[in-house]
Amino acid sequence: MKDYPKIFLNTLIDKYERSTLYRGDNKQKVTIAYKFNQRNIPEYFNEINYQNKEKIHEVVRNLALHGYIEIVWKKYEAGNILKQINLNLNRLADIYQLLNREEKGDKEREAIKVLATYLDRKNLLSVFAQDMIKQLNTGKSIAKYLDINNLSLIKAILYSIDRILNQQEEISQRVFSIDLFNDSKYFATIENKIIKIMMDYGNYIDEENLLAEENIVHNPGYVFLKGKGILKCGETEINLQALNGEIALSSKIIKTIEVKELDVDKVITIENLTTFHTYQKDNELIIYLGGFHNQLREDFLLKLYHYNQNNPFYHWSDIDLGGFRIFHHLKSKTKIPFKPYNMNKEILIKYQQYAMEINSNAYLKALKSLLNNEDYKIFYDVISYMIEKKVRLEQEIIIE
Repeated sequence: MKDYPKIFLNTLIDKYERSTLYRGDNKQKVTIAYKFNQRNIPEYFNEINYQNKEKIHEVVRNLALHGYIEIVWKKYEAGNILKQINLNLNRLADIYQLLNREEKGDKEREAIKVLATYLDRKNLLSVFAQDMIKQLNTGKSIAKYLDINNLSLIKAILYSIDRILNQQEEISQRVFSIDLFNDSKYFATIENKIIKIMMDYGNYIDEENLLAEENIVHNPGYVFLKGKGILKCGETEINLQALNGEIALSSKIIKTIEVKELDVDKVITIENLTTFHTYQKDNELIIYLGGFHNQLREDFLLKLYHYNQNNPFYHWSDIDLGGFRIFHHLKSKTKIPFKPYNMNKEILIKYQQYAMEINSNAYLKALKSLLNNEDYKIFYDVISYMIEKKVRLEQEIIIE
């Protein structure tokens, strides 16, 4: 048999803790009730197993006898059919004790104490903590991000974000999880909650690449290079032109690489791997970053830029929302004066027959918001056209 006393009382307490009565801003009398209907308790209405009904009557009468609830019978059906049971607000403390349940107010205060330890951070974590504390102090729910019923989970999420924002070197997610929790898989169980918070409170482009941007990767990253230039790793020189093909450099090698010669028509970074392989130019350094533009890759680009700032830098992405954001992110993070390549209105019109339809109002709204941002001024023309025609273009369509 179900533990009906706990079911009824816990449900009533849940409703109480979500009510205006609990928050203290109710403007009229509020009754916290558990209604007996087919949705809430179908077994009560099962005429074949009538014993369930009798047992439930016994349970509610016993709860009423102890003063925890008030019984309300259906009109003209007193003693036969229950309409609802009402919580006795004068016995709340006793009910919490009976259920061995911590009061919501105590949980909120504990959560505030944990959040307050992150108020001194100089990043999104401080903003998030401040906002959550404000929500809790005004009786609002923070369930969208944190579960006040699980303080250890709150601690793990906040601790993880704090470490992520201070991760300076590229590290695999499993090793990162071991480092934090001595468990290679635990971080993965809270990853989505962490990403939700960081997306909403940080300046990130998309969920898929968020952790990679902060140097947390599933597998070691590579940078693919081809074209012209001479690099040095230790005592070994890499002459890209002599290779007559592309080369993949691991994160470990990128960290120690030196630029020995770079005199090219341009340095170009390309978002799509297929486009990287098909793009062929004789006097250029062509780069596929093999992942998101995290600190390690940004440092590599800065080595190239500082070696010869006369070399023009270009970036080629899809003509879409993500492509514009990636270009802006790359330019703003590195401070290199990147110029967009093949990301203009003329290219979109030329290949419009291959363009993809934009059928999401949210996507169009996000595009329109870029028109109010000076950082995207260079794309205003093509963005306006995209909105008008409701199209976007993937870069691998473009033939060079």
